[in-house]
Amino acid sequence: MIDLTYMISASTVRQLCPQIAITVDESLIYNQMILSQDTTIKNCIGHRWYRLLLDNIVNDEVSEVDQYLIDNYLAYILSYDILKQLIITMSYQLNDAGLRIKISDHSQLAETRDLSFYRTYIDNFIDSKKEEMNRYIRHNAPSYPLYFTSFNGITHKNVYNFEIRKI
Repeated sequence: MIDLTYMISASTVRQLCPQIAITVDESLIYNQMILSQDTTIKNCIGHRWYRLLLDNIVNDEVSEVDQYLIDNYLAYILSYDILKQLIITMSYQLNDAGLRIKISDHSQLAETRDLSFYRTYIDNFIDSKKEEMNRYIRHNAPSYPLYFTSFNGITHKNVYNFEIRKI
């Protein structure tokens, strides 16, 4: 069963990524949010801290230090990862005839190279936020002990708890 705990709201995603048109259905944002949280965010902070954070969100017990991290780093990383995934979701459709490019009558479809450029641009922003978050956590290490002690259940030797995409 998929956990439907959302770290942030769809309106927060729209606020941080105003390029997501108001006509994009909120359910698409929330569907992608679950996948992005369970991959990108979990990889950023480690499995144990991720589960604890979601439990604290459900129980309305998020600590001040965790809320700071959500507001200043994780919300941006999550929102831009959602944007990146929505680019693909909304540009292509799989049907019985195979993968199709969605075409609208009122706009010009971005070309493959445009999609690639935009995704790379977003990835670079996400990587920058991850690096900034890592520096913040290292500077405030006593407030984030799970970051240093567990990565998907195993000791991680005090290095990045996430992967930064390299070009």
